[in-house]
Amino acid sequence: MNRTRLPHADTAKGLMIIMIVFGHFIERLLDWNATPKMPLLSLMYLIHIPTFVFLSGCFFTPRHWQHKIKRLALLYVLFQLLYTVCNRVTPPPHLISQSFLYDLIIFIARPNWIMWYLYSLMLWYALTPLLQKCRFSLALSCAAALAAGWATWDTYWFSLGRTLCFLPFFLLGQQHGTALLHRLRHTCPAWQHLACIALITALLAYCCVAGALNISFVYGSFNFWQQHLDPIHGTLLRVFVMLLSALGVLAALQSAVLLSGRRGASILAALGRRTLPVYLLHGFAVLAVQPFYPWRHDFAATCLFATLASVLTAWACSRNGVQKVFDGIIFGKQTN
Repeated sequence: MNRTRLPHADTAKGLMIIMIVFGHFIERLLDWNATPKMPLLSLMYLIHIPTFVFLSGCFFTPRHWQHKIKRLALLYVLFQLLYTVCNRVTPPPHLISQSFLYDLIIFIARPNWIMWYLYSLMLWYALTPLLQKCRFSLALSCAAALAAGWATWDTYWFSLGRTLCFLPFFLLGQQHGTALLHRLRHTCPAWQHLACIALITALLAYCCVAGALNISFVYGSFNFWQQHLDPIHGTLLRVFVMLLSALGVLAALQSAVLLSGRRGASILAALGRRTLPVYLLHGFAVLAVQPFYPWRHDFAATCLFATLASVLTAWACSRNGVQKVFDGIIFGKQTN
């Protein structure tokens, strides 16, 4: 399958990285007891992470996958170290173990905050060439996503829970992403895109608000017993959440198609081609602001601040100079 970059795919990726940065500012700055916080985060996580994973799969080719994993592993070690140090020196203080061996195991096997995505990306890169040999790889990945919830150990380790939970979206993007993007771009008029986006957003918002959808379940990090759910109930809920996320992916892609060719779309597309530096670096901006942020109980003010901070952070982290540093140190001539 041809993996040449599609402008509307890059536009979608640009939209999603801004949503991710915005979500992390809201997550860290707004008081956890603020009433609208959980529904807002649940709504965003139903959309941006599955879509981001889908688009990562869309651009993935199995060729030289071992080399790609090595580059990601280098990034993981570097930024896992940086975020670990940052957490130790910025408030609130993080506990330090008395055992060097335990700290080393945590460093290797328990991704720090946003570093889970790099860990999962390495595993998706390793699993996809194997799953491609199976005729029913997509169905198998869905079964694995459901089975992860039945695990009797902490699935945050090795990012196992999220890796399996979002694996179907990576495979869906890898196998059908380009065809789906082409179809959305060439077969649906603008009014159908708008109507579908409005209906899906309304449905997801209703499920997050009226259904009180638990944010920890939407994260995909934890198994059923960690969330005090019996396996049957948890399985049914995960199927429901995966279906909602699939609708969220569709709405996000339609939004990107609708924006493509319009004023500002080229800026989003350019950002979409440089999402990795933004993803890896934006956490430092969030951690730097967190101790000094004064409006933790003001939902409107925090949303406004997070919006402005997200745009500024994404812009700063995607500059040519930053990209050249990533290219030279980590990626050589290959970027994504």
